[in-house]
Amino acid sequence: MDAAFLPDGSAPFGRAVYLHEVTVFPHGKHYDQADSTSQALDWAKQHRSRLPLDEFYERYLLRLKLGLPDDYIFTQCGEGEEIIAEHYRTGERIRWDGHNWVIYNRGDVND
Repeated sequence: MDAAFLPDGSAPFGRAVYLHEVTVFPHGKHYDQADSTSQALDWAKQHRSRLPLDEFYERYLLRLKLGLPDDYIFTQCGEGEEIIAEHYRTGERIRWDGHNWVIYNRGDVND
């Protein structure tokens, strides 16, 4: 892992305090946040393929890129697969044709 994102207001004692603690670790007076952060990052690095958060953000970015309406969820969007989404209430299915979302008919694509 090359970098970590730290949004404003995410550290319990303030961003400046958190960043100071992390940058002087392990030689600072306080180190709880830095220690727990290093352990979490190490765990994430070792278990990268099992992090559901990665999949969530990949799908979120794909949703933004393709303009998928908010009331649809991806049902198929793996690498090399046709991209298909379903309306979460009506069950209507749509697929990405490379340029637009179109109504998905079972005959259009092998299911």
